[in-house]
Amino acid sequence: MNSFREKTLSGALWSVTSQGGRQAVMLVSNVILARLLTPHDFGLVATVLIFVNFAIILAEQGFGAALIQRSEVTEAHLSSIFWVNVALGAGFTGLFYWGAPLIAEIFHEEALVPLTRAVSWIFAINSLGMVHTTLLTRELSFKTLAKVEIASAWCGGALSIFLAWRGWGPMSIAAQSVAAAAVGIAVLWSVSAWRPRALFRWSAVRELAAFSFNSFFANVSNYWVRNVDNVLVGYLLGQGPLGVYTRAYSVMLFPLSRVSRVLSRVMFPSLSLIQDDLPRIRSLFLRMTRVIALVTFPIMLGVAASAANFTAVVFGPQWGEMVPILRILAVVGMVQSVTTLFMNIYMSQNQTGLRLRVNLPVQAAQVLGIVLGLKWGILGVSIGYAIATLATAPVECYYAGTLIGMSVSDFASNLRGVFLCSTAMALVVAGVGAAFPPGFAAFALQLAAGAAVYVLLLSAFKVESWAETLVVARELLARKRAA
Repeated sequence: MNSFREKTLSGALWSVTSQGGRQAVMLVSNVILARLLTPHDFGLVATVLIFVNFAIILAEQGFGAALIQRSEVTEAHLSSIFWVNVALGAGFTGLFYWGAPLIAEIFHEEALVPLTRAVSWIFAINSLGMVHTTLLTRELSFKTLAKVEIASAWCGGALSIFLAWRGWGPMSIAAQSVAAAAVGIAVLWSVSAWRPRALFRWSAVRELAAFSFNSFFANVSNYWVRNVDNVLVGYLLGQGPLGVYTRAYSVMLFPLSRVSRVLSRVMFPSLSLIQDDLPRIRSLFLRMTRVIALVTFPIMLGVAASAANFTAVVFGPQWGEMVPILRILAVVGMVQSVTTLFMNIYMSQNQTGLRLRVNLPVQAAQVLGIVLGLKWGILGVSIGYAIATLATAPVECYYAGTLIGMSVSDFASNLRGVFLCSTAMALVVAGVGAAFPPGFAAFALQLAAGAAVYVLLLSAFKVESWAETLVVARELLARKRAA
């Protein structure tokens, strides 16, 4: 048990380290690029990435998750999946390279042709590293993965800033993605001992297909729900509004991509290791959810409360249209930072079919909200998406909870203390913003007041997740000193 706990804690620590390094890159590059490029430039790249990111899901086919969940994996599984990925990666690179004019014609933007062709190389590059990444994840070797991800993020970010400064426009953002992928694969192969063999067995692929099939379709449906708004906004409203919307949406995704998914990478393999011990799974899931909420709830409610100053300071005055969108999507991001974790329950229990059946009607409601909101522009899209997400969250919780004996009230009460402290903190942040003239000084005061009030409330009310985090922090510090 101690070994399991130590591996989980170490994995979480290194995942946080990795994302901290990557987030530093994202923060610096986004601030600089937002001043060097226009909303239209960001809209062009966002249009290309809608299709590119979807094709990455198609190329992966859910086999990575299947390899992690399976208790025994042979060389036939690993090499066979590697060659399947390589073939699919090469195929998608060719498809997007030669199909770029069609995407440009659909969105009436000739500039999409070179952008699409540049980004298409990501498929062939990423296909070379999926199995290596999966093996390191199975072993909870997040220290090694952290090195790979930090190196690739810094190289890609530095290149994008340099190219934007040299006048490359939206191509600088495309180059960032390709360069980061290439550096990541190079480092991954240098730190991983596994090498593919000239071995391919259809039987090995079929053994993984049952799990990967449902996981794959759940990922596909989830992807299009997250991107149907981008498609509709870009097609019906134009690349300028799409650039504004995607910048606000990227802030909403912060707690998902930088916190929830970080610990999710540890949670899924950890839950898979103890998949038959339901009480232990429930306890671990609730504990990790509390820790995630401890970070994500105050961040997102703080962003909502300081949206005007946050936008002006981080992105610049030309992004003012983003403020009301950001306030709405920040609340959505807070909710999704914890509801997105339900997929770990489904996958660890090999219930990807149930996950798919639950997700489809939930996602249909979200798409309906987006479509109905289009009449009122990007603000209406944000409101429609938010209403649907908040309304369906209890449904997602109910079905995932039945697999581990967790009720909706168990899940809600688990987060009550953090939510109340975060809400009180947000009210203080909003009050500070109203009391001082807008600008950098006001934003700095909002940050300082919010952080101080939040920590004081957590300590005064002895919020469980705060106490747990302090215990773990002391343990890690003591271990570091002993080493």
